[in-house]
Amino acid sequence: MANQTEETSENAQQASNKSAGVPKYSSIKNLVTRVLEPMVGNHFRNSAQNFEALDFLKQRSEIQQEAVDHIKAALSAYGVQTIGTFINEIDLPDELEEQLTTRKILMERAKTIEEETKTEKHRQVLIEEQEKTKNQAKRVRKL
Repeated sequence: MANQTEETSENAQQASNKSAGVPKYSSIKNLVTRVLEPMVGNHFRNSAQNFEALDFLKQRSEIQQEAVDHIKAALSAYGVQTIGTFINEIDLPDELEEQLTTRKILMERAKTIEEETKTEKHRQVLIEEQEKTKNQAKRVRKL
C-alpha cells in the first residue's frame, strides 16, 4: 500500500509538472506575441525614422546597441533576462539596393586603380634605380 501511495504521488508530480509546462509555454508565447514583437518592431521603426536608409546601414552597430539597452530595460520589467538583440536584415527598396551595389563595385574599382597606380609608381622608381646603378657602373669602368 505504501508503494502505491508513493507511485500515485510520483504520478501526480509528473502530471503537475506537465500541466505547469503548458501555462508556462502559453505565458512565453503571450510574452513574445504581445510584448516582445511589438516592442522590438516599434523600437526599430522609431529608430529608422531618425535616419536616412544609408545612414541606418552605416550606423547599424550603434543602433543595435541602443536596441539592446532599450529592450533589456523594458523586458526586465517583466522579469525577463535578455541576452542580445540583433539586426539580421535591412530590407531596402530595389533601386537603393542597386545603387549600393553599383557604389560598392565602383569603390572596389577605385581601390584596384589606386593599387595599380602605386604598383606602377613603385615599378618606375625601381627602373630609375636600376638605370642609376647601371650609369654608376659605367662611370666606375671609365675611371
